[in-house]
Amino acid sequence: MPSNEHTSVELTGTDRPGLLSEICAVLANSKCNVVEAELWTHNTRVAAVVRVTDESTRRAVEDPEKLSMIKELLCNVLKGDDASRTASMTVSTGHTHTERRLHQMMFSNRDYERNGAAEGDDKSWPQVAVMDCSEKDYSVVIMRSKDRPKLLFDTLCTLTDMQYVVHHGTVEAGEEEAYQGLELVLRTEDRIGLLSDITRIFRENGLTITRAEISTEDGEAFDTFFLSDMSGNPVEAKTIDSIRRQLGRMIVRLKQNPLLPSKPPEVAGAAGFLFGNLFKASFQSLWLQTNTGKKVGFDPVFEVEVRNQCRCTVRSVFLQSEGFASSMMVDPKLFRREGASYLVNDGKGIPSSDSVKFCYAWDRAFTMSPASFQLGCW
Repeated sequence: MPSNEHTSVELTGTDRPGLLSEICAVLANSKCNVVEAELWTHNTRVAAVVRVTDESTRRAVEDPEKLSMIKELLCNVLKGDDASRTASMTVSTGHTHTERRLHQMMFSNRDYERNGAAEGDDKSWPQVAVMDCSEKDYSVVIMRSKDRPKLLFDTLCTLTDMQYVVHHGTVEAGEEEAYQGLELVLRTEDRIGLLSDITRIFRENGLTITRAEISTEDGEAFDTFFLSDMSGNPVEAKTIDSIRRQLGRMIVRLKQNPLLPSKPPEVAGAAGFLFGNLFKASFQSLWLQTNTGKKVGFDPVFEVEVRNQCRCTVRSVFLQSEGFASSMMVDPKLFRREGASYLVNDGKGIPSSDSVKFCYAWDRAFTMSPASFQLGCW
């Protein structure tokens, strides 16, 4: 459905340090304000969905000449000084599910292809096996892979794109989380060129953005960045101090996520997924999150619903939520930290078609994903 509120700019290409900073500079110079954006990088590829408004109207960019100019400039930025680089940019005024669209864009850009790996070096590649359980009328897909951010989301999207319907599954993740880099959460008054200025600071400090989530609401900007140095290594303490000095009061949270320990490729950060009944119904447990419209102070209140859509009872449900925090009390019998994950419903069973709900308050919604659970019918 078309929207007059903003224009969506979709970008894919080859990643390089400072790319987002250059993109934001082009948009700022073109008198466009970034109201929302999300960026993914993987395997030297980058995909971004950026929603912008015209500085003069505060609404969608409608001038075709201006859109054509922005497209040309952004394609030049994506290619840089290397004409062999692939680059794509499209503009729309419709509403899309951002993460679903980013998955499709990265897949289309062939981010799954090996890059610089030696021939015959298959240890770092996922191991996939498919078993047919004809007596139960379903197939089982078993996957073992090195963990990374969004791995489960990408797996489910891929199965859906292949016209399979996932009925239930089991997830086992290692104790260490996939390294995402320095997490930096910013909150400040929104203005034209703000994102361009912030990303320029990252570039000048030799940092590269591995993932970004940008949003604006009621004149305020809420930005989350995951950063590493140019080689993908953790950010040095002196660089963190420089960032603190330059961004000052904008910073809400600054956290260096732990680096994965050194282990053999087939073990380090391994995550296994077991998906059964691919042809039956939807994924067995559905995590829904909504903004209730209420607030605690300045923080919106979010409601999380964990619904069991499997025919079996699920128990010992654990969720992952990096950096989770709440300015209101969360009932520990419904959701509490246990080690590196969060236990739902005190570990008790959630019957088929039943759900567990809990609320928390923070300046933004936290991403939650399944860590592990047990099925009563297996």
